[in-house]
Amino acid sequence: MKTELNTFLGMKHVNKVYEIVGEWEFVIENCPEKLKVKVVERPDGKYIGVTNYMIQEPGRTNPYLSYQIKDSVYDALKDSVIGFLAYWDPAIANQIKLIPYEGY
Repeated sequence: MKTELNTFLGMKHVNKVYEIVGEWEFVIENCPEKLKVKVVERPDGKYIGVTNYMIQEPGRTNPYLSYQIKDSVYDALKDSVIGFLAYWDPAIANQIKLIPYEGY
């Protein structure tokens, strides 16, 4: 049975509600931590993939975190992994900062 998340939005003090539909772990070359991706479903039926780490390569001012709204679980998962890998370079792994994402 599908949970009607919109009903919770009418409750006092509830601003947003998401349903966790899955969590995956990836072992990335030379990465000291596992990359975890949690995919949540929004009340409108769209999905967002969220990683457990933001990534900051040398010379970048702010860390990067993919947080795109997608039409499927697969697309949300894929977007999060591709976003992380776009900034990951195993050759300079010791220079890349992994910052735990509090929203995970």
